[in-house]
Amino acid sequence: MKLTLVLVLWLFAVLWAGAARAESPALVLTQTSAYLGKQVMYLTPTQVALKSDLANIVLRVKEDRIVIYNDKKKCYVDKSYTQWAKRVGGLLASNPNATLAKSDTPPICGWKCFLYRLEPKKGAVGDHCEFYVTQDSKLPAATLAAVAKFGDFPQGVGLPLRAVKILNGRRVNGLDTTKIERKAVPASLFKLPTGYRKVDDEVEVLLAEEDEGMDGLLDEAPTGRSATKAQKPRK
Repeated sequence: MKLTLVLVLWLFAVLWAGAARAESPALVLTQTSAYLGKQVMYLTPTQVALKSDLANIVLRVKEDRIVIYNDKKKCYVDKSYTQWAKRVGGLLASNPNATLAKSDTPPICGWKCFLYRLEPKKGAVGDHCEFYVTQDSKLPAATLAAVAKFGDFPQGVGLPLRAVKILNGRRVNGLDTTKIERKAVPASLFKLPTGYRKVDDEVEVLLAEEDEGMDGLLDEAPTGRSATKAQKPRK
């Protein structure tokens, strides 16, 4: 009887530990973006996952890797995140010919935020943008830097929740956060599903159809490229 009780307690402990490992505490942001449309971002101290209908992205901060995969096409690309960001990103907050001005702004989803306005220096050419960031995420600096790098948002000031580009007096949303939660999420969110085919370029991963053009995908991102170019209709 005593041995049976010990075995039952041991089995319960093993199952409990397995369940704990199957979930990770995360900051969960429900958003819309010019990159992927409706998306959900999951942030832990060392990893970031972004889920959308168009594609899924996993950032492994310590390894400096980005994995982009498509559930419909069952394919993925695995690249150096630093090199990828330099190639697809534009020049916004890191533009040496622009200035950032900080000011207060109303909360977003109940979270205190600061507004950083990006404006070209006198006589310089560049984008006029607004970045709304929070300093209450409690995420490590390295993880926040990785998120900021994705859209060339301001570094070292917090977690970006909203980004707006001003084009000829018209405001164009590049990123907007509509809901913020802290909750446990499946650890599988940060893993590549098994059986997916590796490809060399994220273009193949991002396109919903083999013959669809890239117009409107990366070009709509809030990264110094055209934010008004319409996406091609899907077949």
